[in-house]
Amino acid sequence: MEKSFLQVTKVGEVVQDKNGMNYKRLSARPLASSMVDPMTGEVHPIIDLTAREVSFNQYEENYLDGSKDPAYDAPIGTLIPGAVVSKSVEDYSFENSEGETIDASSYTTAVFGDTSDEKLFETAIFAAFRRAEHPLEGDPRSEDNIELEKEETAQPVED
Repeated sequence: MEKSFLQVTKVGEVVQDKNGMNYKRLSARPLASSMVDPMTGEVHPIIDLTAREVSFNQYEENYLDGSKDPAYDAPIGTLIPGAVVSKSVEDYSFENSEGETIDASSYTTAVFGDTSDEKLFETAIFAAFRRAEHPLEGDPRSEDNIELEKEETAQPVED
């Protein structure tokens, strides 16, 4: 897979979550490709206007280690390595902006990382869907697989 990027298209104001942690809501759209200006040699990104825009939160101090999320201070136009990924997941329901309940069986999210390294990016996809509470089938770090590994590696103890 080629290296792909998401370009930041919107940056929201700083807001606080229910725990008082500051975050910004960013939106990004995948780049279709880039173009090199033959006169200057400057590379210009080309945005795929038909591609799905995704939104995600970036924390000033993230819950994992207290560090600032990488795109927290990103201005509009910033390029972030990654892709928009859609996958089939276990059926779930959510309320849309009109308050209607929607049943869904797929989920789409931004996955950050080097898309040219297939193994590494596959790990990033599993992690992104796990964090969104939509674990994927075959995720080596899912609860089911961890329990299965424990059973398979458990050795009987002889006296």
